[in-house]
Amino acid sequence: MISSASQSNDGVQVPFSASSTRAGRPGARTKYAPKACQECRRRRAKCGGERPSCSRCCARQIACTYTTESDGRGTAQKSYVRLLQTRIEFLERILSFHSIDIESSAAYLSPRSTQPPKTNTDSTVEAVGCSSSPENPSSALQGILTDDEPLNVDGNGETRYFGSTSGRHDLCRQLELPLPLSPALPSGHSIQATQPGVQSEEDLESHLLELYFRWEQPWLQVVDETLFRWSRKTGGRYCSDLLLNSILANGSRFSDRVDIRTDIADSNSAGQAFKDKAELLLYDELRQPGITTLQALTVLGTVSIAMGQDATGWMYHGMANRLLYDLGLNIDPSALPNSLRLTAEEVELRRQIYWSLYCVDKLASGYTGRVCMMLDLQGAVNLPSSPTASPTSIDSDADGLARKRRLVSFHNSLISLCKILEEIFMKYAPKNIASEDQKHAIFETCKLSLRSWFYELSEEFKFHKAATRNGVLPQVVALQMVYHTSVILLAKPFISRHPACEDDASKSGQPSNGFTKTAIALYIGAAREVSVLSDQYREVFGSFRLSPITPTHSNLSATLALLSSCSTKSHSINTASGTLERIGSCLQTLGELSTSWTPARRYYESLRNLIKDRGIEIPNASQQIPVSGLLNDKSALEWTDNPDPNIAGEDLSWLTWLSTIDNEWGNIEGMGLFDLPLDIDQEASHPYPSSMPWQ
Repeated sequence: MISSASQSNDGVQVPFSASSTRAGRPGARTKYAPKACQECRRRRAKCGGERPSCSRCCARQIACTYTTESDGRGTAQKSYVRLLQTRIEFLERILSFHSIDIESSAAYLSPRSTQPPKTNTDSTVEAVGCSSSPENPSSALQGILTDDEPLNVDGNGETRYFGSTSGRHDLCRQLELPLPLSPALPSGHSIQATQPGVQSEEDLESHLLELYFRWEQPWLQVVDETLFRWSRKTGGRYCSDLLLNSILANGSRFSDRVDIRTDIADSNSAGQAFKDKAELLLYDELRQPGITTLQALTVLGTVSIAMGQDATGWMYHGMANRLLYDLGLNIDPSALPNSLRLTAEEVELRRQIYWSLYCVDKLASGYTGRVCMMLDLQGAVNLPSSPTASPTSIDSDADGLARKRRLVSFHNSLISLCKILEEIFMKYAPKNIASEDQKHAIFETCKLSLRSWFYELSEEFKFHKAATRNGVLPQVVALQMVYHTSVILLAKPFISRHPACEDDASKSGQPSNGFTKTAIALYIGAAREVSVLSDQYREVFGSFRLSPITPTHSNLSATLALLSSCSTKSHSINTASGTLERIGSCLQTLGELSTSWTPARRYYESLRNLIKDRGIEIPNASQQIPVSGLLNDKSALEWTDNPDPNIAGEDLSWLTWLSTIDNEWGNIEGMGLFDLPLDIDQEASHPYPSSMPWQ
């Protein structure tokens, strides 16, 4: 029997007994030595592992040395492994709590210096690989499966994107199929009216286009005015019959001309003929969709919502989102290998369209209570950049460039605010957060983000009392209203639905929650700011008749928040007088919006009908929804100070009665923004569902 087996250079056996110091002694038990000395390694001899000199080197009087470098071999203790695993799980939970995508963050933080040297065979991967700089859009999408394939040009001349996982590029390479390099440019033409009451004269088109590009396009910048007008004049690819009719339908919502209505007595029929024409053209264009198809779908979605067709509008916006990915707009052209094929104007247009749809998605999620369909992590697109003067630029006019730079800066401000909105929606929904500490931490984080956004907002985008009609964009008020609405949505989960419970708690001597008081203060304060902005806007522009739809949700949210502050038992009519004045301002805004936007009219009438159904006498209840006077051709683009007398002089003391129906009516926002019926007599006894998934 062999008492000791020969071992490798790294692990040797030595006597286990302390009384014996010589290896190989009969009867001695052996153990593994962690390392052999350098001399024994060289001779491949058995080493005893004694320090500072092994027995073999001592017997031969040879210098014995041990290496201090670790070879990475051996087995760690199980307790240490478990400790590391527990620590990793704990850190991952911390990252998940802060809604941090571990995989995306790891891609951002992986420096090139830690990667092994690349060989010549890796040059292709390196050419399209991800940079450690977060400013490189391809770093968010590790390009090996997503952005290492070129854009394709279909038979219609439109660029489309297919990633490497589709297999299309491998097949084309094997079959040696060429890709067309020069796109065909579809030409745009003048509209042909489908209704006898609609004129197709050039002045009507010019009138409606001016309304659209002044009042709607700066807020929803899905169409570039310069490229559109240039293409319309030269037959370029950025104007089509479908897009033109869609824009004319949208512009018709801001006009009081009766010749654009299919029913002269119904203002909601304004633009219906253009919309019908666009939908007929859409059926054919969906066979070979392009950039103008995507733009038209977005505009048609807004027009459908304006007419009260909320399901149709939601569908059109959803189709635009799907087409966006088909055209590859979710990946910045600078990250694609053959991006040089696109002109500088088209690169900026693709960015502009992508971020416009991103903002539409966030605003729609807010006022419908539905989940976000476009997430920031799903795309890697640079923000729109300010244009520079160039001899080859389409718009080389100094005034035009200045206006374009202003709109780009405004658009970027809205984008950054919508990113915070996404953060609020994703942290609160769809999973319920059980821990109050987690809710408070999320609240503080998002509140800080909102405040930072407002502090960093350019002064030219802050609507002040001294603002003038020519010195400020009208859409600035909508931007600030979205900011205050975000504060309302952030604080809303921490506000009690039954304010009377707070009175009972205070009577019982229970300590008040300081955090809840902070949330209530922000909740009511933001609602008041929305009302104040409405008054300031009216002082400058006269009315909300030409406003985009977004203030509808802002004023509705503000009204409900202010009503909740009036519903507590301890809130007397004297202390609520200022609140009632603010509520009246919000209701007036909804009335002014009701001509262009059917959802605002439904909310306005529903509030009045609900009060009337409960037996409360409302002064001037028989009067119709306030509308601005008809605008003639010359004044269609100008505002006069014409405050509406129907609501301004109304006695609003009846609003204190709403404390009795606060619990019964629940949250009106819970229904889709466009689902509230005009007459809710049969609905009043049923509480509406909550507007946000976290409630």
